[in-house]
Amino acid sequence: MIRWSFYQALCAAMAVLLLLAIAPRAFSVDHPWDTWHVYFPSVPDIPEPDNDRDDDKQEDADPILSAEGNYVYPHTDLWIKGRNPALKIRRVYDSMYAWYLGPFGYGWSFIYDITFTKVYRPMMAGGGRAAEESDKQPDTKTASFWGGLGGVIIRMPEGKSIFFKWNGGVFEPPAGSKYTLDNELVLKHKDGIYYKFQGSDDVRKVSFIGNAYGEALTLTYDNSGKLIKVADRFNRFINISYNLNNKISSVTDFTGRSCSYDYDDEGNLIAYTNPCGYKTFYAYNAEHRIISVSNQSGQVWLSNTYNQWGKVIQQIHLGGVYTFEYDTMNKRTTVTYPNGGQWIKKWDDSRRNVESTDPYGFKTIREWDDFSNAAIITNKRGFVTNYEYEGANLVRIINAAGAIWTATHTPEGKISTFTSQEGAEMAWDYDDKGNIVKIKDTLNNETQFVWNDIGRIQSIIRDNGDTTNITYNELGYIEKMEDSSGRAYHLEHDGVGNLLKTTNPLGHTRKFEYDPMGRITAFINPMNQRKTFSYNQNGGITSITDPLNKKWIYEYDNYNRLIRILDPLGDATTFGYDASGNMTLIRDAEGGVFSYEYDLMNRVKSITDQRGGKVEYQYNAMGSLEKITDARGNNTSVIYDSIERVISTVYADATKEEFTYGSGRVPITQKLRNNTTISYQHDPLGRLIKRIMPDGEVWDLAYDCCTLSPSRVEKPGSVVTLLRDPDFRVIEADMNGVKVKYEYDVLGRRTKLIYPDNTFITYEYDAAGKVTKIRPQGGAPVVSYEYDGAGRRTRAIMANDTQIDYVYDAIGRIVSVVNRRTTSGALLWTFAYTYDRAGNRKIVTTSEGIHRFTYDALNQIISAERPEGFPFADESFTYDPMGNRLTSQSGVDAVNWTANNMNRYTQAGALNFNYDVAGNMTSDGSTTFAFNPDNLMISAVAADAKTYTSNYDVLMRRYETNFDGVKTRYIYDFENVIAEYDEGGALKARYIHGTLFDEVVRMTRGGVDYYYHYDALGSVVGLTNSLGEVVEAYKYDTFGKPQAPSSVQNPHLFAGARYDAPLGLYYNRARHYSPALGRFMQEEPIPQMLRLIPGNEATFNIYHYVQNNPQLFRDPSGYSYHIKMVGDDFYHYEVVDDKEDAPGESGDNEGASEKPEDKQKDCRGNCMNGCMGKRTAESQKLFDKMSPMFSAVECIEGAADFAAGGVVGVIGGCAAGAAIPGLSDAGVQAGEFGAGIINHRSCEVECEMSCLFGGEF
Repeated sequence: MIRWSFYQALCAAMAVLLLLAIAPRAFSVDHPWDTWHVYFPSVPDIPEPDNDRDDDKQEDADPILSAEGNYVYPHTDLWIKGRNPALKIRRVYDSMYAWYLGPFGYGWSFIYDITFTKVYRPMMAGGGRAAEESDKQPDTKTASFWGGLGGVIIRMPEGKSIFFKWNGGVFEPPAGSKYTLDNELVLKHKDGIYYKFQGSDDVRKVSFIGNAYGEALTLTYDNSGKLIKVADRFNRFINISYNLNNKISSVTDFTGRSCSYDYDDEGNLIAYTNPCGYKTFYAYNAEHRIISVSNQSGQVWLSNTYNQWGKVIQQIHLGGVYTFEYDTMNKRTTVTYPNGGQWIKKWDDSRRNVESTDPYGFKTIREWDDFSNAAIITNKRGFVTNYEYEGANLVRIINAAGAIWTATHTPEGKISTFTSQEGAEMAWDYDDKGNIVKIKDTLNNETQFVWNDIGRIQSIIRDNGDTTNITYNELGYIEKMEDSSGRAYHLEHDGVGNLLKTTNPLGHTRKFEYDPMGRITAFINPMNQRKTFSYNQNGGITSITDPLNKKWIYEYDNYNRLIRILDPLGDATTFGYDASGNMTLIRDAEGGVFSYEYDLMNRVKSITDQRGGKVEYQYNAMGSLEKITDARGNNTSVIYDSIERVISTVYADATKEEFTYGSGRVPITQKLRNNTTISYQHDPLGRLIKRIMPDGEVWDLAYDCCTLSPSRVEKPGSVVTLLRDPDFRVIEADMNGVKVKYEYDVLGRRTKLIYPDNTFITYEYDAAGKVTKIRPQGGAPVVSYEYDGAGRRTRAIMANDTQIDYVYDAIGRIVSVVNRRTTSGALLWTFAYTYDRAGNRKIVTTSEGIHRFTYDALNQIISAERPEGFPFADESFTYDPMGNRLTSQSGVDAVNWTANNMNRYTQAGALNFNYDVAGNMTSDGSTTFAFNPDNLMISAVAADAKTYTSNYDVLMRRYETNFDGVKTRYIYDFENVIAEYDEGGALKARYIHGTLFDEVVRMTRGGVDYYYHYDALGSVVGLTNSLGEVVEAYKYDTFGKPQAPSSVQNPHLFAGARYDAPLGLYYNRARHYSPALGRFMQEEPIPQMLRLIPGNEATFNIYHYVQNNPQLFRDPSGYSYHIKMVGDDFYHYEVVDDKEDAPGESGDNEGASEKPEDKQKDCRGNCMNGCMGKRTAESQKLFDKMSPMFSAVECIEGAADFAAGGVVGVIGGCAAGAAIPGLSDAGVQAGEFGAGIINHRSCEVECEMSCLFGGEF
């Protein structure tokens, strides 16, 4: 079913937030914040200097370097993974050097084609001159007719040359060069790579490439000077063969992987064959400039047209036409993109961009210093940021708002200290090889790094004493990682660096298989369940086959863009694109279409749904979203300050929120729509330490030394204290003196939950990490789970001789749920499901008969036809373009609905509804409601004068209610209520939860045990007692109104949510849901930043409940997206779209049965969940989401999706999200201030530690 995945929007935003939340860091351009973000560390808004002389990387199209008009095409043909200097075959074509004839033909440079040429000074006319001391030359002979050595030219790969002037007895490099040349003629790069040259002639070739740690490549030449072999110190090698014209004809590595090359008679490289046998073809003009690139199927990916000076004037890339106009006299290039948008770029004499005008006429102006550093940048809104340097080192930034940041550096140019506007300082120490050995934050928390002799991190020592030790095999790949408690992970790699196997501390293994291109072709989990992948000639995944042999097929257009996904049932989802490659439509199997329009900057301009409803977006000069117009024409506007922070949001009803800031992007005050203000204070690390509410109520937050998540949060009436073990796992949660405790196994999985009265339950897992048994007091299981080969739950067996069986179709949808007695097989409740081609449940067959549902083009329910005898009448609905009801009918009762410009219902039939300025419903026509500043319902008064009040703790959880004098206090296991107590402290009820959100297995109330039974949605359909006898059954209307409240005080009903019977409302945590209205009582409580993401459903209707499709979706959090539990790893959540996965549907355990298109989720989001997901979204609403959970080794346990080729993305996400104090900070700052503050390998190790232990599928 087609949905704009809120998951994708959330994960994209969270990836940004993870980067922003990591201590002071240099040069991140981030996004606006609002109320929600006050819970993130206060990160300064540090503008990004543009030291790329090519402006916007000077690259347009595929790319064309627009300053010179040359076409550049890099390609790596073979690669053995390792630290630089890595063993690989890489070639780069540059049309500027089309005249150059190298071993790959005209225009191609070769990574090892590095030459050394001496340059001599000519003698003066009329004779020579006396030799001077400066003329004494190292290792050289001087011809008698030359006046002495002038210098050396080193020709580097990709056509670049460096001239070292012989001056005063030393070689003088160009100003700002990263290279030096000593008198032994050894070329050294500042990162430690060095080059030696062989021979004694004036022209020499590189023979040795090494680094400070002994990594080395030896280059062997034949007698004619051709390079025939490159080998590393482990004798891994690549052999190079030539044709009769001295062109490289093939390369073969030590494993037998091979590439071959074909040439025309003129010496042009015309074909390349990769290790999998696929060919790429190149065509040239008479000047040896590439005019087309195509594959072996004849698909032309690219074509170039050049002018008489060899500049590209037109390029057709992936079907899009780019044109280039060059005004050489004025040093200006005009680039026209396929959508008609024009960029005008101006350059100085050094080809540095000094002015760039976008398609809408907005200009960015840059001023450069003598070292080619961008010193002053005036942005498109006219605001100026100044950058000050010492040489190449950035030492001071003054942004457009006047905030100042400073940095100091070592003599080698590595960052030493960084000080924010508020005085918070980070400090870095290095060893004599430039490895970072210590990072200290402003609170003096330290992380230390110990390096081995070959430049790999050997140990990471955190401030709390926790140590991770890392060992490597002889090839330098990680083979073991062990923490302070002795938990060890083992890794195995093949000779080229592909990860073959991981083994966790319990001995469970995951295996990977690859093709010759290094792409994963199979993944085998610890249960020996296998998922396979195939690829096309262009590298696109063409099929994924799951362990049950169900295959998803992927089809592409001529430009390798995904155009069709065919599921195992034969239903197809198709995609369309514009000339710029933007996705313009998504069509589901029912023919429903979402279409997208883009502006000249390729930003989403509008989204049109299947019924023609259009949401439009408008941006300011800097690209920040400044106006959203919904499908009914209602506008929301956003105003930004000089550094693009949101300072005001104006809603369609003219109410507004306003924000003020310090130097960072986190507000220090927030003025609400009712003109009251919330204030925030932060510590030097940017952690929230105080929240002052409009009524003066103060929230205080305290932290452990090493975490970014609070260890204690207190406000009047509520104190929550979290005690963590050395692995940062919560082992005790104290809520107003009531304690819940936890224990974990060596993999960090919960093994025991201890209730406040010291009763407990234990958890058992299979080799794949799925919960198999939950045992009260360690005795007989209260529930046991069974799974199929794809990891989906097939059976839940309860302790009362009942069970629930699940059956799935070929694409993982539940088609049958049977609740029955285990011994006798007697049926209790049964459900059979039939779906339409869009995935909607159109028929549900129960013992009562057939329930039929129909849907509109937006997949909203428009009718429900019930069997005879069902307690609810047939229903029908119509909606406006924003999903607001226009009419509804139940039986013969018809109701007309009216919504205002904020999409709030103002009238339904004879009922009138009222709201406060924040959008909370204060009256539904009979009951009045009141809300706190966080928009949580705190009181209600019914028509009969009965009252309801509630209190919330600092995690925004409802911990106390009073229903007309009956008080109840709730005890939580994170977000799940596990116990209820009365006013006197006596236990009223205890709950045991299963592995899914809002899945209660057993309730004990009044000494009686009740077992829960469910349908596919997760709605409770009945309770049985300890003998398996039916106690009561439940029936609901379309949107969840129950036939009657529970007679045994069971609070969990429709979609598993807690039902407040006196109010007729469901408590969905962040909001209350009204089944009578079919929507929430409050607005969407998500952060404004996410509302400003085009396509996010929250930009549509902020009152929606599951997009009017409550038979398929549910929203247990109240955030308008479904939060599911990934696998059986408790409180390890994945944010997906609204679809309720129920037990196993679309991937109950780690996505085992997810559709591939759903499975290929944003890996950073998965990383976030893996590292920090042991809190629910509601808790994350307050906490900053950056607490390190368990050790970094466990970061992605149960989340990484290697199989979809997402390893790089997962690693990238973990680099930002590992949340190890200091190291991830350094990773974010790698390369910043022009220095590169941390050795590449340390980041690589951290990523592997964090991410290479992913879930089953």
